[in-house]
Amino acid sequence: PLLPEQPNEGPAEDQQQAAEVIQVNVGLDETAWEHGEVQEVKCQNSFFAALFLLQAITLLVFGGLGVKTLITYDPESDHNNNNTANLEVNAAPTTTTEDEIYSYVPVFLLFFLATTTTIVLVSSAVLSVLLRQTGATKTMMEFGLILSNVTMVVLAICCLAVGAMSMAVFCIIGALIGICYATAVWHRIPVAAANLAVAMTAVNAHRRGLVGLGYLVTLLTAGWTCIWFLAFGEISFMDSDFMWSCNNDQDQDCQLTNGGTWILMGLLLSLYWTTQVLKNLFHTTVAGVVGTWWFSPSTNDEDEEMNQPLASQDARENGTTSVVYDAWIRSSIYSLGSICLGSLIVALLQLLQTLTRSARQRRGRNGVAAGGLLMCMLQCIVDQLERLAEYINKWAFVYVGLYGYDFWTAGSKVYNLFRARGWTVIINDHLVARFLSLVQLLVCMLSGGISVFWGWLFVIRRMDHDEDQNADDSTLWYGFFWLGFALGILLSDVLFRTVSSAVDTIVVCFAEAPNQLSELGRGGGGRRNAAPRLKPAVANEMVLAWRKVYPNEIGN
Repeated sequence: PLLPEQPNEGPAEDQQQAAEVIQVNVGLDETAWEHGEVQEVKCQNSFFAALFLLQAITLLVFGGLGVKTLITYDPESDHNNNNTANLEVNAAPTTTTEDEIYSYVPVFLLFFLATTTTIVLVSSAVLSVLLRQTGATKTMMEFGLILSNVTMVVLAICCLAVGAMSMAVFCIIGALIGICYATAVWHRIPVAAANLAVAMTAVNAHRRGLVGLGYLVTLLTAGWTCIWFLAFGEISFMDSDFMWSCNNDQDQDCQLTNGGTWILMGLLLSLYWTTQVLKNLFHTTVAGVVGTWWFSPSTNDEDEEMNQPLASQDARENGTTSVVYDAWIRSSIYSLGSICLGSLIVALLQLLQTLTRSARQRRGRNGVAAGGLLMCMLQCIVDQLERLAEYINKWAFVYVGLYGYDFWTAGSKVYNLFRARGWTVIINDHLVARFLSLVQLLVCMLSGGISVFWGWLFVIRRMDHDEDQNADDSTLWYGFFWLGFALGILLSDVLFRTVSSAVDTIVVCFAEAPNQLSELGRGGGGRRNAAPRLKPAVANEMVLAWRKVYPNEIGN
């Protein structure tokens, strides 16, 4: 039981809750499957960590050179530029336009700052409200499934009303598929909702640290993308004859040379790899934090404590205030090689995706029909391999964050765990991901509205009062909306990825140590600075939902 039996004292509601709590007892024999073991604290897969750092330092060097070139570049003194004369001739007529453009730079910067800040505040507020709805997850997920199908039906009706028959047929087909999907998975909603409720409780225990780390990773990703473009520009113009082959003196029709193609492939691989590493670093860190919350011992049994994952040992020694920091250090130092290895596999497949799509588009422009089916099949295979690799990484990195395994061992261990539990079908459930995607879509729509408001306040109003400007306001409205939508995706993704990673970790922890729910219901076990524990009602709902939907896997 989650709580010891107590005399029936107090209000009737408390007595009823106590009776419900006593029913929650998973009571499974956990010796029937293999458990993870804490690994020696050392750098795993260090070769791939060194390789990643080497390419990162190389790109940083070229990025720094790109910054220097951008600052010191003067087209009037560039004698090697064949277009210098043309630039000088056209300099005078464009002075007025340049002054007008520069006059709007502070306005656009103010607009961008206000939009970004507001989206961050709104996204954080939505996440904060969502994390407090642990008792309404089932209702929210049911409403999400219904809303998506109703939306498709409404869109179909609107398309029919305006005569867009093709779009109407597309929406009707989408609604039918959505209805079939909702009917097929409706009985599994209680399990997904229970997993989500437990994960939200775990995230809420360390919300400030995880949200702050999430935005740090987002800034690192955005900053690295800027550095990548600077490095690409520096490498492209350092030896333009080696990179580009141009057909005329105006350099208006240029193509990559063979050497330039290989350099571009290397740069794309670097970009994909680094992006995947930052994403998986955050995922592994969340796994470590949630593992701390799940496995933190409430007893004084030293033997039992030594069998807990690395995260819970750090929590016992340092308290919960440093849990996020400790998990980040383990992921970014000791497990960096494992994360780099798994991320490199996905990055290579993403590069192959880019190459196949580029080849198909080039063949289409040239009117080459031969081999089109083969290229289509190749792209489909590569896409599926990339999704499979990301799927494997998602579960493997949870074990990396919990126990500090190397990448291959972690993937093997978690696969053997799910196979021993008979959960190979259960882990394919995407209900939580669909629900979070729907919430994120709503946030992105709201972000678009926020961007339109600030764009009107700072930019459009000024243009309307500028007699020299005749810009089409409708274009600006659409532009501001889609810019806000894109910023909403970028800034809210990390927040909802926090919850998604927490759900994945909860599934792994529940598969390996389901009886730990009893410990979670007891609270902090008297430890100082203990993180908030799981509400007994939520634990009860999780066990009952699993037993109802998967009676063979969880027991009656």
